[in-house]
Amino acid sequence: MIPIVHPYFTIRAGKIHHKKRYKTCPLLGVLIEKEIDTDEEDLEIVQAIYERVAIEMVSSLVFFDSVERPPKGVAYAITNH
Repeated sequence: MIPIVHPYFTIRAGKIHHKKRYKTCPLLGVLIEKEIDTDEEDLEIVQAIYERVAIEMVSSLVFFDSVERPPKGVAYAITNH
């Protein structure tokens, strides 16, 4: 996802981030497949990682769910963030 931002850095909210390349960046959504031993803490960690990626991209994570959710529910969540 690095091509979406500049390789140069700037300071936002007291933290170093890549500079924006475009006026708007795509919103992020993650649909994850759980393993047998995946627990809630694992999901929280992965979600936190993608939330940080969204901040870096000057975007936001608008959807995070698992493939266990019925397809209609996933489609609704994606389109109605």
